[in-house]
Amino acid sequence: MKINVYFDGGTRGNRACFVVDDGVSVIEKKIGIIRAPQTNNQLEYIALLGVLRFIKRAKYNIFDILIKGDSQLIIRHLKGGYKVKSKKLIDLNEQARLLIGELGFPIYNLFWVPRSENLAGIELEK
Repeated sequence: MKINVYFDGGTRGNRACFVVDDGVSVIEKKIGIIRAPQTNNQLEYIALLGVLRFIKRAKYNIFDILIKGDSQLIIRHLKGGYKVKSKKLIDLNEQARLLIGELGFPIYNLFWVPRSENLAGIELEK
C-alpha cells in the first residue's frame, strides 16, 4: 500500500504542515506555527523535515512512501537539479539530506505536485 505524505510551508501565519494519506483517508495531519520569522522556502524545508522525522518514527516501509510537495525549488534541490545558493537554506538542505541518508529513503519517491493537489497546502489555506 502506497502512503502519500504531502508537505507545505507558508508565510501567512508562519506555518508548516504535513498530511499523511493512504489514498482513501487522512491518517495524520500536523500543522506547526514557527515563532521566528522565516521565508516561504525555509518554511517548506521545515515542513519537509517534519515529514522526514515522521517517516523515521513510522512503521511504514520507506519504499511505500511517496513524498509530495508543491515547491519545485525544494524538490529540485534534493534531486540535484538545482544548487542551493541561499545561505538561509543551506543548513536546512543539509539536515534534509542527512535524514534522507539515515532513512535510506529513495529519492525517486520525492515528487512535485501542483498546489491544487497538495493536501498540506490545501490544509494551510483553511
